[in-house]
Amino acid sequence: MVDAQYLTNITPQKDDLNQGVWARLEDQERSLSKAEGVDAVHVATGPLYERNMGSLPGTNKVHTIPSGYWKVIFTGGSPVGGLYGAFVMEQGAPRAASFCDYQVTVAEIEERSGLTFWSGLGQEVLEELKAKKGVLPERMGCGESRVVVSGQSG
Repeated sequence: MVDAQYLTNITPQKDDLNQGVWARLEDQERSLSKAEGVDAVHVATGPLYERNMGSLPGTNKVHTIPSGYWKVIFTGGSPVGGLYGAFVMEQGAPRAASFCDYQVTVAEIEERSGLTFWSGLGQEVLEELKAKKGVLPERMGCGESRVVVSGQSG
């Protein structure tokens, strides 16, 4: 797995989000990268600035605190085939929450973040993929089958 633990990869998260639901989603990402039949895991993560979250305590410098975070994950060489998932979590997400409850469409993340994903794919494919939730979260423990990559139920 390629290291992504850089100082530039840090933004303020509330403890309940960082040590709870967000951490469980990241645990499933790591487990997915080791799962049989998965040759690559691609993850894009970013902040949302949809409302003022106040100032960062303990500093005189101005910092903009994200109101939430998004994550888009796909396996293999392309999201085509439905092996992708997208999530949005607000700073106030409860520690004990399930990441499965925060699944959204890629189109929602694009709308809320102002970003565009997968622009190299054909327009017809893009519209279909982005408008529906992917099935990758089922492999990560979401859905009725509750098949969890790490072998633990969530």
